[in-house]
This record gives sequence, structure tokens and C-alpha cells, in this order.
Amino acid sequence: MSWDTGVSDLRTLLSDGPEDRYNYRKRCFGEINGLNTRFKTFEFRRVTDFTLDQGVFIDGEAVSASDVTSDDVKTGEFVLVNPPEDGSVVEASYYSQWFLDSELDQFLQVAGLWLNSSNDYAQTAGGLIPAALKYAASEAYLKQAQRWRSFLSQGFKVEDAPNKDGTGPVDSFIKMAETFREEAVKSRDEYFTRQGRNLQPLFGTVVGRVRRMP
Repeated sequence: MSWDTGVSDLRTLLSDGPEDRYNYRKRCFGEINGLNTRFKTFEFRRVTDFTLDQGVFIDGEAVSASDVTSDDVKTGEFVLVNPPEDGSVVEASYYSQWFLDSELDQFLQVAGLWLNSSNDYAQTAGGLIPAALKYAASEAYLKQAQRWRSFLSQGFKVEDAPNKDGTGPVDSFIKMAETFREEAVKSRDEYFTRQGRNLQPLFGTVVGRVRRMP
């Protein structure tokens, strides 16, 4: 069992594979005035590169990949050859991912330390793997909640963004983090119950609810 295996397992649990998240014809950010050619997709860390794959639409008409001069998939920003006419609608269809491999590895390291076993996923006892993955997933969803809080505070509010308190992605991500944290604790405790309580390490912290952000 390797580092790559752990990242792959966690990505599967989070449904964050290269073809898991498809965004269809979502509005893009950018001033439409007949002069501007620089736009940005709502999600960053796109898998789809618009200079290689067709994905941009102007007023419902697909833009050729050759008509996109550059595309930064990590930030979501792309540049068109020709500026859309004033009043046009710029949309895009694409696959995206939430996390880099390095981030998933970091979540797994935190999970290993929480288990008081090791920060190396490959060294985690087989029976504790489910608990490690669920704890890492909890860390991942909490990270997403923090990101969305930042996005919304910066004014990224378009038709795709929530506009009602308590129903948006921040609240949903926090609830998912809480659920996975509870499942991780349950899975860990069940493992040590099966093995005998005398084998359970002395945990230095008490795991409670995920802290909600103001």
C-alpha cells in the first residue's frame, strides 16, 4: 500500500476523480464590453483545458479550442482570441477537481496522527484504513467550507451561487465534515473493540463536532 494508493482511495471516497465533477454550460466571470478577452470559470482547478478541448460557448455557440489563446486550469482563467460582443453570454462546460494530490496526502497525514499510529498512510493498520480515510475526508470537506467562505466573501456571486443563508455550500460542506468525523470515530472505536480495548492507544484529544466558521 503506497502514498499513491492512499491518495487514490481518498479521491474515490470524495468523488473527486478527473471525470467525477462535470459542469455544464456555467456562466463565466468577466466583463463583456466588446473589448475584454479574459474570463474565468466559476470553479478553479479545472481538468478541462480549453486550449486543447472545446468547452467555451458564446451565446450558445461553441468556441473552437484554437480560439482560446491561453488557459490557466489551476485558477480557472482563460483568454479568448476575439472579445465577445457587448451583451453576449459567455458559458463553459468542463470537468473540475477540488483537491491536488499534495492536499489529499496532507489530509491523510493528519488522519494518521489522529490515530496515533503514523503520518504515513502506507504504515496504517489495515483495520484502521476506513477510519483514516473518513477522518481525512472530514478534513477535506472542512477545507472546502473554508474555501467557499472565502469565495463568497470576495463577491463570487452569480446565478450558480447560493443566495439563502443555511442552504449554501459552506453549510453543506461543514455538515459533511461532521458526518465523516463521526463515522471515523465510530470506525476507529469498533476496530479497537474487536481487537481488545487494551490495544487502543491513549488519545490525547477528544474529537467533537467540527467547528463552524463565523
